[in-house]
Amino acid sequence: GWLMVCGAFAVCALLLPGISGSYILTLLGVYPQVIEALVDFIQAIGRGSFHPEAFAVLSSVGIGIVLGAIAFAKGVSWLLKAYPDFSLALLSGFMIGAIRSVWPFWSYGYFLNPL
Repeated sequence: GWLMVCGAFAVCALLLPGISGSYILTLLGVYPQVIEALVDFIQAIGRGSFHPEAFAVLSSVGIGIVLGAIAFAKGVSWLLKAYPDFSLALLSGFMIGAIRSVWPFWSYGYFLNPL
């Protein structure tokens, strides 16, 4: 249920430039639960055992990710066909708005330029 919805939102955020899927999971309050399940599952596999609760959490999020990615891709494809100018403007706005957070060469030093 809820973990599938969170996975779907996270992958939509991941597909948009400048927004992190893990940030969305944090906002939804499930990031610690997903990370804990991942660690528990990997540790159980390392011991040669199976952790069903961790697998249930990871599979729920994974199903949400797959379904969300398919739905988001189909939605964006439909938008581009139905409203091409609006869609390109919207996606361009997302990318331009994200430049500040993803551009690697930002410097936060300020220099005074005496006249």
